[in-house]
Amino acid sequence: MDIKELQEENQELSLHLADMLEVALIYAGAKKDKIEKVANLYVESIDEALKDDDSEEMDREDIITVIEYVRSKNPSLFN
Repeated sequence: MDIKELQEENQELSLHLADMLEVALIYAGAKKDKIEKVANLYVESIDEALKDDDSEEMDREDIITVIEYVRSKNPSLFN
C-alpha cells in the first residue's frame, strides 16, 4: 500500500468510528436531532469524565463512563 491508500483507509475508518459513536449515543438515549452536539460533547468530555482513571488506553467501560457523564451533564439532549 502506498501513502495515499493508507490515508484513504484511515479516513474510511475514522468515518466508520464516528458512525459507531453516534449509534452508541443513540442507543444510550441521545435525541437523534441532537446527535452531532452530543458526539462533540462526548469528545470534549473524555478527559473530565475519566480524570480519576489511571489507565492509558480507553476500554469499553471507559466509553460507557463518558457516555453516562455526558448524559448526566446534558439531560435535555437525551430522551
